[in-house]
Amino acid sequence: MPLKVVLVGAGNTGYHLGKHLSEHAELLQVFSRTEEKAQRLSLLTGVPYTTSLDELNPNAGIYLLAIHDDGIASVAGQLCEMGFSGKLVCHTSGATPVSIFEPSGLKRYGVFYPLQTFSVGRQPDFEQIPFIVEANNPEDSTILDELARVFTKKIYHLSDEKRAALHLAAVFVNNFTNHLFGAGKKILDAESLPFELLLPLINETAAKLQLAGPAIMQTGPAKRGDLKTIARHLAYLKKYPELQELYNTLTKSIQQGL
Repeated sequence: MPLKVVLVGAGNTGYHLGKHLSEHAELLQVFSRTEEKAQRLSLLTGVPYTTSLDELNPNAGIYLLAIHDDGIASVAGQLCEMGFSGKLVCHTSGATPVSIFEPSGLKRYGVFYPLQTFSVGRQPDFEQIPFIVEANNPEDSTILDELARVFTKKIYHLSDEKRAALHLAAVFVNNFTNHLFGAGKKILDAESLPFELLLPLINETAAKLQLAGPAIMQTGPAKRGDLKTIARHLAYLKKYPELQELYNTLTKSIQQGL
């Protein structure tokens, strides 16, 4: 029997979770405070939407909170006040502990965290994405395993501490790396050079990580000890003090090793 889910949140993560759930489970309803996002996902999935928590469908077995971390506790409290205390309520955050639900009065709660970056315009390959699940009781852990299998076979059970460390590592390899792409683009834009010139290098850097660890694959002037090149780079970056500081910090980190 398909799992019945109500999705609370229709941003980047909610959009893709909702689309997949509508095809492989039983998505009953979509909620977002932003009507445009709620309507967009409703049209994509063919399920009704609401912009009011008071109008949530009470017939689901799982209520999935794909919302900003700072809003989880508040929404959980509202759901309990609405009589949903016996429903299984889960958040999709990597950094937020499952204990965030304890003060809400909910009896059943957990974590359903897909370890991936999502953008509305790009279709994810869920089969390749690890899902981290956790629940406050064994029975609901089994239910979340079943829900995760709708997406992937890569299912992991981690404590709050392990999941938080994983999320932190993900920030380094994804969010910070993307920010560095932005730094590179800023330099190229100033010289009227296309960012596309860097794409083969970016792709090869990521591909090599399939073969060996980052420390082994590290290259560049800091790794080689090429001080003259480093000095020329720093001289160029005098017009970008914030990038010069960032370059210095990363160069020293590479030289010292992790």
